Amino acid sequence: MKNRQKLLSIVMIGVLLFTLAGCNSGGGKKELSPTETVMAGIDALKEQDAEKINQYFDGYDVSGMEYENEEDKEFVKLLLSKLEVEPEEETISEDGETATVKANITGIDLVKVYTQMISDLMGKIWEKMANGEELTDEESQELVMGYIKDLVGGDEVPVTSTDLMISLKKVGDAWKMEQNETFFNALISGLDLFEDGVEEAD
Repeated sequence: MKNRQKLLSIVMIGVLLFTLAGCNSGGGKKELSPTETVMAGIDALKEQDAEKINQYFDGYDVSGMEYENEEDKEFVKLLLSKLEVEPEEETISEDGETATVKANITGIDLVKVYTQMISDLMGKIWEKMANGEELTDEESQELVMGYIKDLVGGDEVPVTSTDLMISLKKVGDAWKMEQNETFFNALISGLDLFEDGVEEAD
């Protein structure tokens, strides 16, 4: 009987220690390294998760993520779906307040997508015009968006790779990525040129 009580006491102490260890380890939020922050931030962008983007980016304006409909949001997510980031080197300043992560970023090349789209769609448009058909603005947009979705959703979408130095800074106890035009151009190459081209086509 005494041996049984002793064994039970040992088991109970073990359970108690295990529980306390679990509480201590899970009580605080794990601080991400600069590289882990970059990877988490990119995942948040790909998912268009405004809350997480604010968590990993410094001063990110999420007002541009207020889409008119869910279809627009899914289209942006589609453009970002091919995004791949390969971290190569992490450097933290001596004071621990700033850091850089050198990474290779591969994303969709929208300039090539636009060029390929024009080449492929012109034949269809001329064929409709030759048959006396006129495309409305809505039909033109639907034709363009359908083409892009099919191309980007496939395996042969044009991509481009860029070596980039990503800057981060400490905000409180967490690392946050600093934004600039070079960074976002690397995510979707030629986005501005693509949007200008589509607007002119409309």
